[in-house]
Amino acid sequence: MLEEVSNTAGYVETLEKEVESTKKDLEIARERNEVLAKKGNTLRMRVARAPSQQTRAIDVAVEEAVAEVKDQMPAIVLKGKGGIIPENSRAMIRDMVAAGVPATAVNGTIHVIAKHQGLNVVGSVSPRSVSRNVLEGGVASEIQVAEELNKAEGMCTYYDVPDERVLIEWTGATMSGDGTTHRHGQYESRHVTIMDAATSKPVTLTLGIESAVNHTADKQTDGWKNIMQGFVDVANNRPSVRTGSDPLITTTRIAAKFTGVHSDHAQDQKKNAKNLEAWKKASDREVRGEEIMKSLPSEELLPMLCDAVNSEVTAIGGREVWDALPQQEMEAHAVRAYQKVCAAVGQKAYEAMTQEDKDQADLFITAGCCMHKDLNTVKGGNERMMGMWKREGLTPPLVLPNRDNAVACRPQHRRRPKCMPKRFRRQAG
Repeated sequence: MLEEVSNTAGYVETLEKEVESTKKDLEIARERNEVLAKKGNTLRMRVARAPSQQTRAIDVAVEEAVAEVKDQMPAIVLKGKGGIIPENSRAMIRDMVAAGVPATAVNGTIHVIAKHQGLNVVGSVSPRSVSRNVLEGGVASEIQVAEELNKAEGMCTYYDVPDERVLIEWTGATMSGDGTTHRHGQYESRHVTIMDAATSKPVTLTLGIESAVNHTADKQTDGWKNIMQGFVDVANNRPSVRTGSDPLITTTRIAAKFTGVHSDHAQDQKKNAKNLEAWKKASDREVRGEEIMKSLPSEELLPMLCDAVNSEVTAIGGREVWDALPQQEMEAHAVRAYQKVCAAVGQKAYEAMTQEDKDQADLFITAGCCMHKDLNTVKGGNERMMGMWKREGLTPPLVLPNRDNAVACRPQHRRRPKCMPKRFRRQAG
């Protein structure tokens, strides 16, 4: 009996071990099924995502290809590294504004044009940047005018023929300008023409349009001097001039190179031309004297400068007044004294020159447009014709009224003063 119980206990123990082993196998199988289920689910999800992944991969490839093509396309760089606008883009912006594109529309206009022309645009510009570029262009143009006039050569060539000398060639700079009124305001326009040394062709530079108090000859002359001084001041304020890399520019040297002026035949323009010619000659003497003074020894130069400064001191009221002057006014008087010495030395050198050299130094041609002369011819001819019609008893030309005046010329309005424009009554009278 005990043996049977022992055998039964051993059998039960064996069964329990088998059950435990079976449980472990089931757990392993369950875990394996879970792994297989996850893998199956992953595969199903991957298969489900495959079309969208393929589409996205195609889109990315297309975008990369387009970006690569764009990188190889010509580009308009509006802003480079550090937000700096390149010089060629600055020039384009100024040209667009000059053509009438508003500052607020410049950026959009550039992008629209680039889009339709297949160009890539890098960066953008704000209306404030556009306005600043325009202002910078104005400063650059003033510097350009000053530099070009400073480089111009004031020379001329004559050809001698019997009993006369003929001017065949000249360089330097010529002036032109005139004024007009608009809404009771006076405006002056000025230009200068120089000979381009590289191409030997004339180049005209505009000095802009400015308002003026009036159109008198003296005011016009002052306007020329003031605008030249303004350009020179801007050019001389450059860092390159302050450091000595570029030479100092003076209005005196520029004015000495002027060889003529062009306007009309009005009396104020004739007087203005004479004023400008006097300015040119005075500047020539001063420049000529300054060049001579550079070569004079100190023992000869200093006495002349001291005498000139003493004359300035006496003119303003003596030494006490001079010492009380602000430093700026004192320097202005010293400069004036130096200029007087230069002019005196230059005049003395001019008087010692040959007539041919004097003609070259004083060359200044005044030219006037034919508009007023032609107008005077037409007016004079009209007066003579009107006198001939009356003298010979001839019928004057018939009035050809426009559409508005034709209504007044109908039969019920036969009286001449009502049916005839006022400007025609005198000649048809």
